[in-house]
Amino acid sequence: MAHGLPDYGANTPKVTVYGLSDMAELAVRLGSFVSYDRQGDVMCLDGFESGLRGFLTGGDGLGWSVTQDSTYSRNGAFSAKMVCGSTLGRSATLNKFLQYPVMGNLGIEFSSTMHADIETLKVSAAIYDGTNSFIARLIYNEDTSILTYLNSAGAEVPLQAGLVLEEHPYLFHTLKYVVDYKNRKYVRAMLDERSWDMTDIPLYSTLSANPPNMLIAIGAIGKIAVNAAIHVDDFIITQNEP
Repeated sequence: MAHGLPDYGANTPKVTVYGLSDMAELAVRLGSFVSYDRQGDVMCLDGFESGLRGFLTGGDGLGWSVTQDSTYSRNGAFSAKMVCGSTLGRSATLNKFLQYPVMGNLGIEFSSTMHADIETLKVSAAIYDGTNSFIARLIYNEDTSILTYLNSAGAEVPLQAGLVLEEHPYLFHTLKYVVDYKNRKYVRAMLDERSWDMTDIPLYSTLSANPPNMLIAIGAIGKIAVNAAIHVDDFIITQNEP
């Protein structure tokens, strides 16, 4: 029996429409916010349209809060507004717990606004196996305009200097990075139009008795004596990344 498309299928020229064969493109055209980097298979996504259910929020200092907000969003009507405390640790955090994944290349992506009163913005992806934790973390320092990563010794190492992010409440910057948890190494990172090859950079590992699970943590630290605020949207976790 013959297989494939008939001669009147997607490969035949049409006058008014295009025969779409890319399923990822089709999904985006139908309204999916998985539009920045379409590689990998989605295992979790959230645009905060139904609130912050499924997320654990936290912070430190006077006035911190993490709430659903309709003022600004990258897609849809809502985003998560993170207000940093003005004293003590001056932080706000948004955490997502996931089941222990099949080991392989996992992608972590989110979009956020930037503000002049933000000191650092970071995202951590930690996997606990019952004996150890393996942590992949990227940190953007607003004051120094440097993007760093957490190395195997637990130190922050510069990945890109001179990285200035426009501070506009309607502009969302998108960050994605891929981690090979099977071999405990980084793979690549992307921020807006830039990308970095991180092949063979080992992850930070430490002893941990936490039961098997995965934790994604987005954290912001504001400057002293102000309640700095940013908006986070389009949280995506993928597997089977190249």
